[in-house]
Amino acid sequence: MTTDDLLTQGIAALNEGRKAQARSLLMRVVQQDERNEMAWLWLSGAVDTDEDRRTCLENALAINPNNASAQRGIEALHTAVVQPRIPDRQGERKLTTQSSSRQPRSQSSSVLQKFLNEEQDPAIVKQVYTRVSQILTSGEEILYIAVQNKPIVNIAPDCVVLTNRRFIIYRPKLLGRVEFEDYIWRDLHDARLKEGIMSATITMLTVKGSRLSVGYLPKVQARRLYSFAQEMEEVMRGERRKRKMEEARAAAGGIILQGGVPAAQAHAPGALEDPVQKLKQLKDMMDAGLITEVEYEAKKREILSRM
Repeated sequence: MTTDDLLTQGIAALNEGRKAQARSLLMRVVQQDERNEMAWLWLSGAVDTDEDRRTCLENALAINPNNASAQRGIEALHTAVVQPRIPDRQGERKLTTQSSSRQPRSQSSSVLQKFLNEEQDPAIVKQVYTRVSQILTSGEEILYIAVQNKPIVNIAPDCVVLTNRRFIIYRPKLLGRVEFEDYIWRDLHDARLKEGIMSATITMLTVKGSRLSVGYLPKVQARRLYSFAQEMEEVMRGERRKRKMEEARAAAGGIILQGGVPAAQAHAPGALEDPVQKLKQLKDMMDAGLITEVEYEAKKREILSRM
């Protein structure tokens, strides 16, 4: 069955009051053709919540900003939220937006501004920032947001969110749903950037050998992702070296260094009387990776100064 047939049947079902059937038919249309303006518009009348209705109308407007029906639908939703009518002791009175409610909006704009330096879509960044903020761990913060720019209608672009702890791929689905794919920096390596004529693709490998890739990224945003990924890769490489050295020391018998020398040796009888032997021991430790070259040189100077 073609999308035109599905659309016709969906419209008919909605007009006849068969809302669930209409929703199922129209969902199939937009799944096959996300650029179908009429399907999004009619689907807005078949969904159950205002949030889903707004998503449908915004998608219709993304395809055609001059769609008058979608514009009126958005305005109606906005009016229902901002100016509800509620009863009080004097009857019913209309609530208007208070000046205090504008302050958080201003503060939010200030927070988001740092993520809009490479021409990211402000509306998408705001949505992504809000959703990702809900899954952050204690002490975790968002550092950068990149937004796909597909050559077709960019209704629901994938985004990449960098935090001080994770690389997060944000994948929006139909009707406002989102899938998150995230990796801690320690589990990623080999960041690569490939630039095409119109956009760029960033890829990375996981410690399990799988490859993650995000394409259709504006070049300047992809370069920022690549630069940050390389910085984090260097940090993680340093941490892995440090951990490996600590594990090697533990495997050697839980040696604790005192100024670069094992504590047991530092207090051994006659240790100070045999500087040549101590230097040889230090050299062997450095070669085995139990101490760093800096530690070796510092202790070497200390021993030689006593001779």
